[in-house]
Amino acid sequence: MREQHRPRVSCHPRLPPHLRLQRRRVDLAQTLRGDADDGGQGVDHGRGDGRGTAHAEQRDDRDQVHELRHRLEDVQDGAQGPFEAVAAGRRDAGREAQDEGDGDGREDLIVAAPYADIVGTDAGNVKTYSGNGYGLLFNHDGFVQGDATGTAVIALDVNHDGYTDLLVGSPEDDHTTLILPPFSTTEESAGSVRAISGATGATLWTIWGDNEGDQLGFSLATLEADVNGDGVRDFIVGAPQRNTGNPGYARICSGATGATIFTLVGGAFDSEFGFAVSRGGKENGDAIEDVAVGSPGYDSDRGRVALYSGATGAAIADPACFGLIAGERFGAAVACLDDINSDGFADFIVGAPSNDSVAANAGRAYGIEGGAGGVVLFTLSGTTAGDAFGTAVCAVSSFDGDTKRDFVVGAPGYDNGSATDAGFVRLYFTQTLTPYWTSFGNSGDHLGGSVADIGDFNLDGFDDIAAGGSEFGLFFSGTGVVRIVSGYYGWTLYDFHSGSSGDDFGSAVAAGGDFNADGSLDVAIGAPGADPSGTGSGLAKVMSIHPQGIGDYGSGSPGCMGYHQLRANTVPKIGTSFFELSSNNVPAFSLGLLLIGDAQDMAGSDPLGLGALFHINLFASVLLEGFNMGGTQFNTGLAIVPIPNSPPIVGATVYAQSLWVWNTCVLPSPIGLSSSEGLTITFSN
Repeated sequence: MREQHRPRVSCHPRLPPHLRLQRRRVDLAQTLRGDADDGGQGVDHGRGDGRGTAHAEQRDDRDQVHELRHRLEDVQDGAQGPFEAVAAGRRDAGREAQDEGDGDGREDLIVAAPYADIVGTDAGNVKTYSGNGYGLLFNHDGFVQGDATGTAVIALDVNHDGYTDLLVGSPEDDHTTLILPPFSTTEESAGSVRAISGATGATLWTIWGDNEGDQLGFSLATLEADVNGDGVRDFIVGAPQRNTGNPGYARICSGATGATIFTLVGGAFDSEFGFAVSRGGKENGDAIEDVAVGSPGYDSDRGRVALYSGATGAAIADPACFGLIAGERFGAAVACLDDINSDGFADFIVGAPSNDSVAANAGRAYGIEGGAGGVVLFTLSGTTAGDAFGTAVCAVSSFDGDTKRDFVVGAPGYDNGSATDAGFVRLYFTQTLTPYWTSFGNSGDHLGGSVADIGDFNLDGFDDIAAGGSEFGLFFSGTGVVRIVSGYYGWTLYDFHSGSSGDDFGSAVAAGGDFNADGSLDVAIGAPGADPSGTGSGLAKVMSIHPQGIGDYGSGSPGCMGYHQLRANTVPKIGTSFFELSSNNVPAFSLGLLLIGDAQDMAGSDPLGLGALFHINLFASVLLEGFNMGGTQFNTGLAIVPIPNSPPIVGATVYAQSLWVWNTCVLPSPIGLSSSEGLTITFSN
């Protein structure tokens, strides 16, 4: 894998004061007793009944605590952090990271390469990767050459087995029907969608396009609603019938069986109706969410977006909104926002990547009023020729505290100085249209060809973003990249790269649900140009975003909000200056303690009688250090712990755990102590 690079970030927010952490000597006993020198930022560690102080004084008399205090006093002050101590030779842990298998508790990632040539040209492939090493969970390849498997991917538990399943679009798949052996008919490029079991990798069901050239599976979107009442969320799939002269169509389908519930048909020939599909709001006032369908080819590529009832499939009165500029391909991307203008209807963000208002193919994104209005609320444009701004759009959680979902726009053709076709993704505040951050790709990445909200990977209280670096069939073709970006900071958390030219890896990305039943979301990515089954057979992969060299173990002891996970933001490579550990469900605006040692307590024990499980063996550890961990207003604990560029620590393993004190509920601990799960950290180069 390529070395991770921190992106150039514009409009970067300043860290709030309580997150400006300093590395310093930490006294465990003082911290737990509540009188640590924390600069006034610590929590009140006592309890209203006075028991906290009494128990703390009793603990101070214990020889065990004195031993720990003496050990922690040995921690070097100033810039010397816990990992620098490893580098200094305090102890080469040398232990292998615990292999947590697929129960890693981390988001996974689905990656599609719809033009992969594993079985034949452009057959395509889908793969699922394990969290701990970004390893493969399961793999799905296109069946034959040219299938373009992975052009679209979504995740949905279609059979209620507790495992998220994968829905994969193969728009160039040929449908062969046996009439009377040995006679058959074949509808070329009818297209298909297959449901792949997340538990076994078996195909659960397949649906096909009606006719030759339909390209069913070109686009996919999961609905929040169960339209037909069978207990499974449903989905919408597009069949744009590109290059056939036909108008295209879309189907609302049962998630359980793939059966068609409603068929929506475009009204104009060559409109590419179904090129983009999205869930909508409740535009017609009923209890079922509606859907939006993009037709970028409408009126000689002027473009169009139409709204349809999710309950009946009927067009909503005066549903269509049309492109304003000839040839701009309005409707190439569409996503549902919240109600921006407070008229009672959800609004939309629509991409028009070929808009020429600023420069040729600079692109534009439109904010469109929902309901029956279709009024343009705002426009945002690319700045230079070929930016293709608006190729991908995505609604994300609110980052400015106004409760209105914000949005991300991709511009895969942007040239960042000498970095040609680097591309970028940019997050905007919906209410003010202020750009919050921008993440730029590297030369040739075409970052921004696809975007998706993947959930809160790094436990900072905000959803994070997956951005794909390829968009086949429009302007670009290449190897591709998928970047995981911190939604709050805009920092790169990880980059995934395809190894083969022409894979178009990242043409589709989607939140992947929980494929390995580890309690966390995964992510799906398509690469329609990969060649697993022949040229252009395509592929898709499901990948865990749990970095290699990181493993979790044990449970810890819950606090007032439940159990604490502990997570790392990236692979622990030597020389990584921004290595961040984060923990969830912590007290807001608090100061916790991050312990790092070199001896593990897998099952957990309470050697100090504090009423909480320790997953670091406090007395067997030669290396035992404490570190500040700041609790944010979002109940997320964060600590930045740089890893020194020291080759001797490669292969060494240390163990981490966070500790928190509560005064807002009664816990088994006499001082209100909670502890996180344990985390193994094995350094690499």
